[in-house]
Amino acid sequence: MQLEFYSSQTDYRREEFWDCLVPMLAREEVARLRRVSQTEVHKEGVKSDVAHAVTTYGMFGAPWMVVQRPSDGAEDVFFGTDKLDSIAWWLGTLLPISIRAFSMTPFA
Repeated sequence: MQLEFYSSQTDYRREEFWDCLVPMLAREEVARLRRVSQTEVHKEGVKSDVAHAVTTYGMFGAPWMVVQRPSDGAEDVFFGTDKLDSIAWWLGTLLPISIRAFSMTPFA
């Protein structure tokens, strides 16, 4: 599996932004997610989730990952894409993914 990360300059309105999901999801599901992501209910949910993460975990940036270890239920937080190997170590597993970070052209 390959994860792709986008910058704050990535234009989510461009089809290429959503195409990275196609290997994992059917194109129809990607189109549905794109529609749902633009609803007010979803936008309010994101605001609520971010407020919860700031209040509960002290979140100060993104990506901010709260990880629960299945073996004992312990929870820890990790900040930054460079922490995926640390998460894998903390979970006691190998990291079976490659990571490609890139940026697309700014909004037009």
